[in-house]
Amino acid sequence: MGFKPRAALKPYYNLKTSTFIYPDETAIKGSTTAFAALLDRMLALDKIAIARMTQRMNTAPRFVALVRDSQLTA
Repeated sequence: MGFKPRAALKPYYNLKTSTFIYPDETAIKGSTTAFAALLDRMLALDKIAIARMTQRMNTAPRFVALVRDSQLTA
C-alpha cells in the first residue's frame, strides 16, 4: 500500500502476535534477493511498509506493517 516513517508505528497498534514472512524461491525466482533489498532499503531510510495481508483463503484481509526486527530495538 505504501511506506511510512518508522515513528508513525505506535506501540498500541500491535493488536496481535507477530507473523513472520519469508520469500519462497521455489515459487518465484529472485524473491529472496528482492525481499532482502526491500528490507535493507527500508532500514536505511528508517521506513516501514504498510501492506494488505490475507493469512488464509477464507479470512478477511488486514492492513499490516512490515518491520525489520532491528527496527524494533531502536
